[in-house]
Amino acid sequence: GEPAAASTAGTDLQEAKPAEVGVDPQKLVQLSGWLREQNLDVRSLLLVKDDKLVFERYTGGLDRDYNYELYSITKGAAAILAGMLIDEGRLHLDDKVGDVIAKRRPDLAAKFADKQDLRVRHILTMSSGLHYDFKPTGDPIYYEAPDRLALAADTQPKVPPGKEFEY
Repeated sequence: GEPAAASTAGTDLQEAKPAEVGVDPQKLVQLSGWLREQNLDVRSLLLVKDDKLVFERYTGGLDRDYNYELYSITKGAAAILAGMLIDEGRLHLDDKVGDVIAKRRPDLAAKFADKQDLRVRHILTMSSGLHYDFKPTGDPIYYEAPDRLALAADTQPKVPPGKEFEY
């Protein structure tokens, strides 16, 4: 059968049936079947076309509200999103990170007072100069921090931004 339009409850994405935006729904049915047959570890798959969510598939009892641990892919996804914002003129490589964060999280603005030289380009090139302890008991970035941006705000500068690459 043809996939129904994706449910967008709780999002700001519009929805559409695949065929309405030129996507062959039969190909999506085939893809979903192939993923199941191959037993691939694809936990969620969403397809957005022309700013409309047209396909949504989850496995293992997960749903769109599940908090996925994306680990290193987060850097690539963040870079793509930053590039889109830069292309739209809504963000610039030389914007101060503290200013960007203060617009969305004024509660953290004061914690970036010691990070005034930190620019968007430093975050994207992994050269923030901020100190991170890679050997804590339990990894606070991945497991223990309910607010990872607040965790970054509390991080102390180690070297000036742009001086050292640190993965």
